[in-house]
Amino acid sequence: MQRVWTQECNCRTLEKKVPLTHFSDAMRKNAISSLVLPFISFTAHAVTYTTPNLDSTAVGASRSVTLEGSTFVNQGLVGVGVFAADAIDGLGDTLGSFSSFKVDLSSWRKTSNGSYAGSLLTLPDRGYNVAGLIAYAARIQKFDLSFTPDYTTNVVTQTQLSLTFRGTTALTDFNGNTSTAVNPTGTGPIGGYSPVPTANGLLSIDGEGLTLRSDGSFYVADEYGATVYNFDKNGKMKGIIVPPKALIPQFSTTTYSGFNTDSAAIDLQTGGRRDNQGLEGVTLTPDGRYLVTLLQSATRQDNPTNTQDQNRIFTRLMVYDTSTSETPTSPIGHYLVELPSYRNSGNGTVANKTAAQSEILALSSTSFLVLSRDGAGNGSGNNTNPAVFKSVVLLSTKGATNLAGTTYETSYTPATVLTDTLLAPVNGIVAASTTDFVNILNVNQLARFGLNLNVGATTSAAPVSSNSIGEKWEALSLVPVLDASAPNDYFLLVGNDNDFITAKGTMLGTPYNSVSTLVAENVNRILVYRVTLPGYVDPGLIDAATATAPLAMARTKRVIESLGGNFGGFLSRRLSGSVRLAAPTLAMAVSGLNKGVLSGTPAQGITGASATAEDSRLSWWMDGSFRSVSEGALDSAPSLDSHSTAGALGLEGSLGSSFSLGLGLGVQGGASKGADGSKVDYTGNSLTAYLVGRTGRMFGSLAVTAGLQDFSKIERAGAYGGTSSGATDGSSVTLEGNIGGTVSEFSGWTVVPVLGLSHSWMKVNAYSESGGFGPLSYQRQSFSRSAGSASVELARAFPLRSGSVTPFVRGGFDKEFGSDDKASTVSIASGSGAGTSVSVSLPSSARDFVSGAVGTRWKLGKFDAEVSYEYRTGNSGYRENRVNVGLSSSF
Repeated sequence: MQRVWTQECNCRTLEKKVPLTHFSDAMRKNAISSLVLPFISFTAHAVTYTTPNLDSTAVGASRSVTLEGSTFVNQGLVGVGVFAADAIDGLGDTLGSFSSFKVDLSSWRKTSNGSYAGSLLTLPDRGYNVAGLIAYAARIQKFDLSFTPDYTTNVVTQTQLSLTFRGTTALTDFNGNTSTAVNPTGTGPIGGYSPVPTANGLLSIDGEGLTLRSDGSFYVADEYGATVYNFDKNGKMKGIIVPPKALIPQFSTTTYSGFNTDSAAIDLQTGGRRDNQGLEGVTLTPDGRYLVTLLQSATRQDNPTNTQDQNRIFTRLMVYDTSTSETPTSPIGHYLVELPSYRNSGNGTVANKTAAQSEILALSSTSFLVLSRDGAGNGSGNNTNPAVFKSVVLLSTKGATNLAGTTYETSYTPATVLTDTLLAPVNGIVAASTTDFVNILNVNQLARFGLNLNVGATTSAAPVSSNSIGEKWEALSLVPVLDASAPNDYFLLVGNDNDFITAKGTMLGTPYNSVSTLVAENVNRILVYRVTLPGYVDPGLIDAATATAPLAMARTKRVIESLGGNFGGFLSRRLSGSVRLAAPTLAMAVSGLNKGVLSGTPAQGITGASATAEDSRLSWWMDGSFRSVSEGALDSAPSLDSHSTAGALGLEGSLGSSFSLGLGLGVQGGASKGADGSKVDYTGNSLTAYLVGRTGRMFGSLAVTAGLQDFSKIERAGAYGGTSSGATDGSSVTLEGNIGGTVSEFSGWTVVPVLGLSHSWMKVNAYSESGGFGPLSYQRQSFSRSAGSASVELARAFPLRSGSVTPFVRGGFDKEFGSDDKASTVSIASGSGAGTSVSVSLPSSARDFVSGAVGTRWKLGKFDAEVSYEYRTGNSGYRENRVNVGLSSSF
């Protein structure tokens, strides 16, 4: 797409908007200098539009603005979608449209044909605003959304975006009661919170803002009370953020209090949020930490006359830290924000209105998109005033004065002062200002999709119709384009609030018709722009990193742990098979050899063979196992299936009559795969030195294992259905001890308990992923883990012609401990938000296991062999099946 021009928009004082696209390049530079600079010192309001702010950027061209050194690009309107105005929702009412909406980023996918799909959650406001019909319960509507952008310059229909209605969720208070939209004459309390707007004992909600948390819960901003409600994913209230005193309505008489919006109360209001101008926007910063709210326009104390609408431009923005509480009691940030002003007639005379904001969307903790607009268009009922200003503007609080905790927040002290006929911030207060970014009033781009700016009566030459731009644009949502060549590109969805205007409406069981010669059928409509947002960190990437990086790290940790554990298992089984006494008075061959336990004393043990001190002092052995593990899905962790094989080969020699020293080489390899597509492929090698001791009925061992692990592929199921992969290696050292003995015998069966204890030190080296969306870089990780085990075995030897066969059964319990949650940091390796750090917490890998095993041991001459099957079950849905084999002989 052709870039038409670049406007440096740190200019705060244009008195009249001039369409610079009409100028040549040279004239454009002169125009900026001549128009902007002279007014910086002399105009009180940042940006004023006295004639319609029309954007003439051509179809297929782009437009950019610069803010704080970064260039933001509007690549134009690339799609439109509509949904019928007379549709009925899940509660039987007309499905009013979008006071706010958000795409659930966890659902957003790009298909192979270049289209997109996801889930859209929408918030209607207080219902059809007619007396008797506003006992309307607040609710969330859910849609399936599909979108195919149109990058051509052709004239097309409004079918690029489509919505399929999926259901309605009524919002309820702490006790499960639905809300109402009736004038709030009460102040609560509700669930211990006060003051909150209530009517007839119910919460009174005029929902205007919606933002989603990664766990499915969400916040709703209320216009009645300047209040924020926190709901769980099922729509039940979790908490309330009561506004600071400066936003709570104040009246000049005790006749009225709370949030009353009666006309008589409005006349006597002196402070707090202006009637019908409460919280219009709420948003979470991309990292999910800060909750930001924005009043629609100025408080009453900042515009005390309530008649000069052009002086409502200094609104209030609040920032809350939700890291320790989802509903904090006080903001940590509080700023004046200067909105544009305009002349509603567009005739070039002095401004008389404020372009109040209708939505906010955080790009960072200090920069935001804000939807600011006039009151003209279909649905307004005013057929004389043209559309003058409807834009998504950029807002930055950098350099603005933080009023948090001051009297401007804790009382009704005005933050503005009247100068002549215009208000300005009190001396010493710097307000945040806005920069025009996406101008909805682009006649060329709207016309391509069959839309117009008509406002006239249906009998006029330019009649308003269902294809005329609506009055109220109130919803914003961002979703990534998922284009590796343009990682900072996003689709900006802009939605209208149709005020439930339709010829075939129904509200609370009552039909209505709100269409007239002044107002056309006001369809639910979404405009989709493609924009470039440098520095914006996609919250979907952060959410995915927070949810999936700990799982990838935990899996590599578990593999590292198993390297030492596998050899420990081999050694423990060897002790079980060749050191334990078969009967209280008889010894058996030890450690896979025909070594007598009692020096010089023949011993007929479970092997059925004699062992003497003269037996060979050197032997070899080898063991192997095959494991199949499944783990059930828990919370954000998907179900997991793993398969691995492990083997070891060793030499062992005796040290006198009671001790043996051994050395073993181990190998392992395997893969684990999650239901979400994640995967770990690995191989490993280990070296173990061990000491075995035995005396009388007792035996024990001490082993140290050093291992190296190679992770040839670590695949993580990342954001938006993508897969990122990396490779690394790691190492471990495990110290393990076992002690046991024969405690009793009955009917030829021996009872042999064994206790074990181990401790491991592990590390996984740093690595970076590639591929997918939002690949991550991982720091080097160091861990430790302790484990204890207890088992009891029953075994009985049956003699054979040249040896013996010994069946056995074993039951045991293993407990892992000392493997607590560990905090770490990952960072986005490339693409959007590259370098952004994300704090994650690794889930504890400690488990408790119950195990059972059955098997058989054979002794044939100098050879010993074992085959067994073991089953283990543990917490977190852990299930393991294992087959073990072993063979040993003396030289």
